[in-house]
Amino acid sequence: MSNFKNDLNSENELAKFLDVNFYPQLIKKNYILNFERIYDKSLQRKGVDVILHTKDNKTITIDEKSSLHYLNKHLPTFAFELSYLDKYKNTHDGWLLDNSKITDFYALIWPNIIDKKYNKLIKEYGENQKLWQGVIKSKDFCNMEIWFIKKSELLSVLKDEYNLSKSELHNICTIIRKDPTNKIYNETKKFKFYISTSYTEKPINIIIWKKFLEYHSLARKFKLEKL
Repeated sequence: MSNFKNDLNSENELAKFLDVNFYPQLIKKNYILNFERIYDKSLQRKGVDVILHTKDNKTITIDEKSSLHYLNKHLPTFAFELSYLDKYKNTHDGWLLDNSKITDFYALIWPNIIDKKYNKLIKEYGENQKLWQGVIKSKDFCNMEIWFIKKSELLSVLKDEYNLSKSELHNICTIIRKDPTNKIYNETKKFKFYISTSYTEKPINIIIWKKFLEYHSLARKFKLEKL
């Protein structure tokens, strides 16, 4: 199974887990009236995995983003994609900058799996979690953090507080793409820029610390325990 199919498998299994253990809890706590898992490929390409229906007859589009390659690692950060390459080496905007996306909120997910499964995968595949993705099932997931981040608010904070407009973020990506070793923009205590050269798409991400999201009141935080 290819890496893409493996990743898709784990994403689908995580979606099954959330549909049973997370979104129904939002209904139970009266945060929403209902939710709708999206299977339409055209909507998915526009950055919509789930639609939430609220009491005041509004709809909220959710794009689920998860650190599935870092299970049980309790990362203090999250990676937001700014740029990537297609198979012809053409550059495209990543999901944070892509104007074709109609995402209202990102659901940032730091998933964990049960210890028995985690230890089994370590023994069979080692520490490289890319190799785990094809064998993870929904029943393997357990507690996890889920933070809702409004896309427009995050972009506004980056622009207004740190002079990181979309144009400036594009400029930074151009500099890094030309010279991946360039460190000009790579070190701050709030966020950093990073190019993943081990992936064929060579994505450039802005890595943002949780504390940054909390400081700017950008996060609606949930802690999920398996039902």
